[in-house]
Amino acid sequence: MGLEAIKDQLNSGETNIVNDNWDVIVAAHGKLIALYREYVKGDQRLELTDERAKLMGILKEEGERFKINYCKPVRDKLANRLEMRQMKADNDPATKWAESFAKDVRFDGLQVDVYKATVGEGDSFLMVDSMPLDDGEFPGLVKEPAYNGHTGVIAVYDVTKRFIVAVVKIWDDPVITDEDTLRVNIYYADRIEMFTDDGELKPFVDPKNEESVIPWIGNKSKTALGVPFFHFKNDAEDGTETGQAHIKSIISSQDAINYIGLDIVGAAGLTATPPKFTVGLPVFDGDVRIGMLLALDPDGTDTDKHKPQVGTFAQGKTDPLVDAAKFFVDQLGAASSTPLPDTMGSSASSGEALKQREVDQIQMADVLQTKFGNVLEDVFAYANMLQNELGNNAPPESKTWDAKWKSAQTRSDSDIIKNIVAVKDFLDQRTILEEIGKITTFQWDTARIDEILLRRREEIDQVNNPPVPPGTPETGDLDTLLGQIEGLGNAVAG
Repeated sequence: MGLEAIKDQLNSGETNIVNDNWDVIVAAHGKLIALYREYVKGDQRLELTDERAKLMGILKEEGERFKINYCKPVRDKLANRLEMRQMKADNDPATKWAESFAKDVRFDGLQVDVYKATVGEGDSFLMVDSMPLDDGEFPGLVKEPAYNGHTGVIAVYDVTKRFIVAVVKIWDDPVITDEDTLRVNIYYADRIEMFTDDGELKPFVDPKNEESVIPWIGNKSKTALGVPFFHFKNDAEDGTETGQAHIKSIISSQDAINYIGLDIVGAAGLTATPPKFTVGLPVFDGDVRIGMLLALDPDGTDTDKHKPQVGTFAQGKTDPLVDAAKFFVDQLGAASSTPLPDTMGSSASSGEALKQREVDQIQMADVLQTKFGNVLEDVFAYANMLQNELGNNAPPESKTWDAKWKSAQTRSDSDIIKNIVAVKDFLDQRTILEEIGKITTFQWDTARIDEILLRRREEIDQVNNPPVPPGTPETGDLDTLLGQIEGLGNAVAG
């Protein structure tokens, strides 16, 4: 059953919301997600033949250890340029709420996982969770992986491919179901339908609510709350429901590098311990391995033409293989616009070419900041709305939300401060502190900036209005002042 049964359930309403081949398309994309996920981890396609394994003196399964994983650094080089520093509202109270919400859900670390998954696999999701509102102030925020052919999240879009109308979440729940049974939830704008899948899709009754369908309606507005999932897509084209993995273009180069790596190891072994051979002599050693002995004409049938002899093959050269590996590493960096450290020093690429890759990757990061920023703005707006509808404390609202990002360019803190100081005469104090606060060393939020400004004002007030010594008359009390002066004069005269 699986996806086909889920497709039927999605289309069980008055109108179909997915096509007839939806399950086939989702399954195919799930295989790609699984492939990309494995490649980033280093579980890449590399199969040794029995002969090659014998030649290298290892077990066939041990070929895994000779993989050189470039997919992870290629993913990380781009993903590590992405860091949202602040979600700014159209008023200070709402901005402070966003800062408190981000701290509560530990967004600083959460966003790293989301960006790496999205860049590496093409898709990832954030779910705004209402459960923490039962006994806390803020809703939760949970990273959900894309569907990999077994478990994960699938977004269902409307006909325009712009708006999510439903989300399917499939996962293992060993607490409630056995190992052969999956949990399936379908999230709509106004309800959540729950199922189990053990080969057949069956309604699942929630022990808490004793229902298999939970209404998803606001307590205040009494209207649908909307689908609580938000889709991050890497390099997605208009009209597509899924993104593309950043490592998609380097899979073939990665495979070539792995196989060439095996050739280099094998060639190096044969060069260090070259094979020997015999002619017209019995076989002493026929194993295929480094240092092997090959018997040519072991029965001596050609002794009339060749005298019996023992010899050593000429040593091989690894230079051509190393050059081939460098070529594919260079192609890998060019295809992904990645200035890899390995290509900086050993590649045939010029310095200008490597600088151009840096520029290209920064431009990629800028585009992702815009697109991911739009998704995050929707996330914070939804979390704010959900807390207002289901929470115990209504948060300050905002009509607009604006994601503020750390620059994708790699610059030192001192350079950033110098740039701010250069234009300080044209900026107010709060703007200066907000820019300095974005620096990794400081990371000041609005509350910290308010505190700094308050202390600064107090210091200025103390300088301009120093404390009055005890016994000093209040300004304007002329009679008292004159009396003190007269008393001082009498004391001196006496």
